[in-house]
Order: sequence, then structure tokens, then C-alpha cells
Amino acid sequence: MRTGHETASAVLHPQPNYMARTKQTAAQSTGGVASAASWAGSRRRITEKPVVYRVNWLRAKAWFDRWEEEVKLVENEMRWTVLWFEHHGKLWKERAMKSKQDGKNGHACYAWKQVKMWKRMADNAGETFGIPL
Repeated sequence: MRTGHETASAVLHPQPNYMARTKQTAAQSTGGVASAASWAGSRRRITEKPVVYRVNWLRAKAWFDRWEEEVKLVENEMRWTVLWFEHHGKLWKERAMKSKQDGKNGHACYAWKQVKMWKRMADNAGETFGIPL
């Protein structure tokens, strides 16, 4: 059973299982004579990467993957924004033409003003985002 100090020490300085198993050297475990096989086995265990490095690598990979996904989302959102502006421009153009046919010149004038506004917004967004129109 562990005492309070040993438990606190184990929490503050965790060791992977292979380090706890290899406290003795190969020479100590064979009574002073180290065979090549036992030395190679202990050497392999010592050179293994600790769990901490693996956890940090996985954490960094997850962070990289999240940012890679975020970049894809933002690029698509920029493209969708330009398409949204173009869509509204087309809607107002249809309204302007219909208003002109119906003889509602005031409505047509306002609709053409909206067409120009949405076109300007689409052009500005496309230029800012680097999306060819």
C-alpha cells in the first residue's frame, strides 16, 4: 500500500509502466553478467517514447485538423457570401423588369438601385476574398 507521499509523488511525476518495470539494470538482474539479449531488451524499453510525447502529438494533430477544417469552412463561407449577393442582385433585377413592364417607374427605379447595390457588394466581396466572378 502506498503512503501519502508516494501517491503524491506518483501523481506529480508519473512514469510509464515500462519505466517502473526497468528499475534494475540488465547486469543487476542477472547477477552482474548481462547477456546481449537482456541488454537489448532493456535498451528497447528505455528508448521507447514516453506516453506524454504521444499525448502531446495527438493533441497537436487534433488541433491541426480542427484548423484545417476551419479554413475549409471559412473559404466556403466566403464563396457562399458572394453567391448570396449575386442571388439578391438577380432577384432585384427581375423585380425591376417586372415593375417596368407594369408601368411602375418608381418601383423600377428603386429596384435598379438595389441591383446596383447588390452587384457592388458581390464585386467588393469577390475582390476582398480573392474569388473570381
